[in-house]
Amino acid sequence: MKNNILFFPSHAPNQYEALAKALKQKRNDITIKFFLLDKPYIDFAFDYTTYEELIDSCTETLPESSLNNALYNCSLNDLFLMDRIHKRGVPKRELLSKYLFSFRQYLIDNSITHVFGYALSDSITYGCYHVCQSLGIKYYYINVTRLSTLYHLSSSRSGEGEPSSLQSFSDDHIFELVDTMVDKKITPKYASDPNMVIKKSFFKVFQSAINLIYTRLKVKNKYLDFYPSVSLAIKRFINRRFSHHELIKNTYDFKKFKDKKYLFYPLHLHPETSTLVWGRWINNQYEILKLIARALPDEYVLLVKEHKVAAGRHRRGFYESISNLPNTFFIHHETNAHEIILAAKAVVTIAGTAGFEALCHNKPVLLFGDVDYKCMQNVIQCNDLSRMKEYVKNAISLKPEDIHNDKKFLDFIRLKLNGSVSLEGYSAASVDKNLIDDLVNLYIEKLS
Repeated sequence: MKNNILFFPSHAPNQYEALAKALKQKRNDITIKFFLLDKPYIDFAFDYTTYEELIDSCTETLPESSLNNALYNCSLNDLFLMDRIHKRGVPKRELLSKYLFSFRQYLIDNSITHVFGYALSDSITYGCYHVCQSLGIKYYYINVTRLSTLYHLSSSRSGEGEPSSLQSFSDDHIFELVDTMVDKKITPKYASDPNMVIKKSFFKVFQSAINLIYTRLKVKNKYLDFYPSVSLAIKRFINRRFSHHELIKNTYDFKKFKDKKYLFYPLHLHPETSTLVWGRWINNQYEILKLIARALPDEYVLLVKEHKVAAGRHRRGFYESISNLPNTFFIHHETNAHEIILAAKAVVTIAGTAGFEALCHNKPVLLFGDVDYKCMQNVIQCNDLSRMKEYVKNAISLKPEDIHNDKKFLDFIRLKLNGSVSLEGYSAASVDKNLIDDLVNLYIEKLS
């Protein structure tokens, strides 16, 4: 069977271009095309279409009634509310309508059999996923297994693993990875991107400003805005300093609470996949914290830790509002999350890695999102907000099962690990030959 592949990087396509070249060298039975959000500013080796071209190719005005679950498997409202890339002032609903229609036709006209994307994190990638679903095409995107440096491809909205013969992890090897993470208190490297932390040298800040100005002058896109304007960037820079000061002012040393009874909520970096896609039903973190605080018994406190790279990335007053909630306290964002999880009665999360880490520590998890580990027995899914007191009470009184005796937990992890490869130092921009070769193995396995 001929494989017609569409790559959708949703960012600078350098890595995916290198990946496509390496893939072609190993498989001569494939045709590769690209879907790009913007035209590449380099000589590009593959045929491609862009978001702008798809929109402009749709000359008719589409009635919204044509956008229904039967045809696209999603609604415009859903896409509209998770949008974070269109320019202000453009008719987003009309553009998304034309995009879904034209993209679907493009997949049919080119007999696309596989779509390989980077993520599910905004209106365009999420729309792509649903169009593929409606046509019976698998949309694969890369996921970290949350253990070591292992990554896998998933075609599930919640990021689940799939049957694979790429590797064969034994029970002992799986628990060695789990126990190593727990014993050594290993936190994922992707949560500490040095380019996003607030403490950067003046040179780094100056360099970022120059790059932004250069990019704004170079990029000309009618519909999408990949980078903030210079004035908005300056406003955000100033706001972040004030917001960070507000966070520090309301932050306590974790040692103060070690002997207290507490629930732990690590703030998510927002917007991202775990909030926009996995937490699409509720991702307002202040409202979630308010719900938990209201349901918390008087002898308990709620400890909150900011995401390392998100410190100060909120409007002024955000941290103050959370600190004013009853028995709610910020712990310094540099505190190792495992230290806090160890003594917590339960961990609260939308869909974050901390929820999985809590399971590995045999702790209950209050889960608000739709993520792969939702089916584990120590997870309490918070689907009915009117039952929050009941959920909190159940979490506090729950005597968790030891994961070492839980075959379901073991099989859940194995499903992801067996379809994974180790990508040390992985980033979306890396074109290191060894990393590309490892990625190729992931993609080849998904082809028929």
